[in-house]
Amino acid sequence: MAFTRKSVEPFYSSAKEWVDSLPYDQPLEKFDGYVYRNPFRVINEGLKPGVHPAVVYERLFCEDKYMIVSKEELRMLRTTIQYQNLALNDMHRKLCGFVKKQGFKQISRQVEPWRWDASVKFIMSSFLRGDIRIQLWSLMTPQEFIPNSIPIWSMDRMYVNPETGRRRTLAHLASFDHIIIEDELGEKSVEAFEQYIKEHGG
Repeated sequence: MAFTRKSVEPFYSSAKEWVDSLPYDQPLEKFDGYVYRNPFRVINEGLKPGVHPAVVYERLFCEDKYMIVSKEELRMLRTTIQYQNLALNDMHRKLCGFVKKQGFKQISRQVEPWRWDASVKFIMSSFLRGDIRIQLWSLMTPQEFIPNSIPIWSMDRMYVNPETGRRRTLAHLASFDHIIIEDELGEKSVEAFEQYIKEHGG
């Protein structure tokens, strides 16, 4: 069953019904000649499936509330083939504002087309507080999406040369990670965010 334009409520009774509703029959050849296929079929063929469709389904449909992500972005996640890249730029903007409120200074922002699909424009933003740099980006697939979390592209310890002002990375502290939150970027999110930095960055 399909979504109505105004609704983001699930109309699928199972992961299989959801997967079968996705347009896998469309030609979707991407880089290196890879063709997106039904993940149930991929599993049956013994190929690496990534995250099982049932898990992706649970993440996309079974939370009581979806924080940070906009209704339109949630609709895109729920109706897109699992391995196809999406630019969740609304969510990215919210997260950038949140990080700035925690005392991070934005040091770079890039908007560019995804190298495998020029129609997808994504944002990469870097922030610095003390010697900790956090990078956020807006590109995500439904498979990678973790509901109610802050996705961290990377977190590094930096050294800034006082004479030249140039930065270099001293240590990679985290990458491709998520900080689980309990509210819409409020006090509990601040607590989880700062605890994450403390645990990973010292």
